[in-house]
Amino acid sequence: MELKDYLRILRRRWLTIIIVSGTFLLLSSFYLLRQPVSFTATAEIALKDNLYPSLGNDFPVIIQDYFSQATRVAMIKSRKVLALAATKHLTRYFGDLSGAPDAEERLSRITRQLADGLKTTQDKETEIITISYTDLDGQKAVDIVNAVAAAYEERSSLSA
Repeated sequence: MELKDYLRILRRRWLTIIIVSGTFLLLSSFYLLRQPVSFTATAEIALKDNLYPSLGNDFPVIIQDYFSQATRVAMIKSRKVLALAATKHLTRYFGDLSGAPDAEERLSRITRQLADGLKTTQDKETEIITISYTDLDGQKAVDIVNAVAAAYEERSSLSA
């Protein structure tokens, strides 16, 4: 077939081509307009070696941090860090869990929900871990990311 044959087919079927294209355009626009708006909040944590004072000397001694970056990423999504974030920093969204009779069950459900929505990535060449969370409420996403970062900072300073 030559080009003029293809053009003849297009001229003959122009109405079908427009109707099919328009239908797909209309359906895809309708689908996209019905999707809820979601917001993603991101925080970065810069890791550093722990600086401990020396025992008896006047010079500080830098002790190597025995946690690898992968371990730190796993610690961010650990139940202890997420539970601390939920009970201390996110009571606005999850309520006070301290006096509830089903507190342990609710806390377990909340930490699973946070772990499922939380994304952590690590840059292989730097000491930076990125935490992100996506939610339909933009302020809630920001609060969750900040709470997890603060809870991780608290937990890591306790273990140091």
